[in-house]
Amino acid sequence: MPNITLKGIPAKIHSELKKRAAASRRSLNSEAIVCLERALAEPPDPRVDPVAFSRHVREMRVKYDIKPMTAREIRDAIDEGRA
Repeated sequence: MPNITLKGIPAKIHSELKKRAAASRRSLNSEAIVCLERALAEPPDPRVDPVAFSRHVREMRVKYDIKPMTAREIRDAIDEGRA
């Protein structure tokens, strides 16, 4: 397994890392690895599947008995927010 050495770590970061390690009952090294893993984790895909989203909206309308708004109701709601 590869190793790295970190030099010049600011005292505040070192102190915080030590606190987190103690709270998590991990070694300083293990806590640093956990922090790096979290920081480098793949972010969730921000794209939305429009078909799945539309299906979800329809399901929520049925579940909560929400009637679709008319174009006029939407325009009125927009205008109300601008007043």
